[in-house]
Amino acid sequence: MPFALGFKGTMNALGARNSKISNPLYTRYWSMVPYQLGLGVDRQAVKYSVRNCSTVATALPDHPSHNFLRDALKDTLQKQDVCMEFLIQPRTSTKMLVEDAMTEWKENEAPFYQVATIHIPKQSFDTPEQNQFCENLSFTPWHALPEHKPLGAINRMRKIIYENISRVRHDINSAPRQEPKN
Repeated sequence: MPFALGFKGTMNALGARNSKISNPLYTRYWSMVPYQLGLGVDRQAVKYSVRNCSTVATALPDHPSHNFLRDALKDTLQKQDVCMEFLIQPRTSTKMLVEDAMTEWKENEAPFYQVATIHIPKQSFDTPEQNQFCENLSFTPWHALPEHKPLGAINRMRKIIYENISRVRHDINSAPRQEPKN
């Protein structure tokens, strides 16, 4: 079923498949779906992007291990702090659809601009205690302020799916579902 995603979706998937990431801290990330920015009449739809503050290029290992991305993350953060830029892309046209995640919001029509800086401190995170802590965390884009709520059908489905996955995982791990304390 190569075209189950439609032509646009298949082309996007092929493009992503051909990208080469050598370190998760030195690649750019995009939200594929929009989020609300603001409340009331001033609210607007935006997409997010995060990129490293530096333009350092890192090479893929010649013979990458199964966990080479985790290893690169671990090695980088053991040596240095990392700076990331948080960007938003405001919706500037009704052609930039909120309900169709396959519609590209072209940067030449709606550029991204930086609104925040993310500082990740130097650290050693690969410990049994930290791994257990992370295993029992839950992520959902719906854990947001009302002025940053997820928009569109994909996000509405994610709310249900993420909630159920979290419940099952916590049940399997016999772990309570709770917020981190620090």
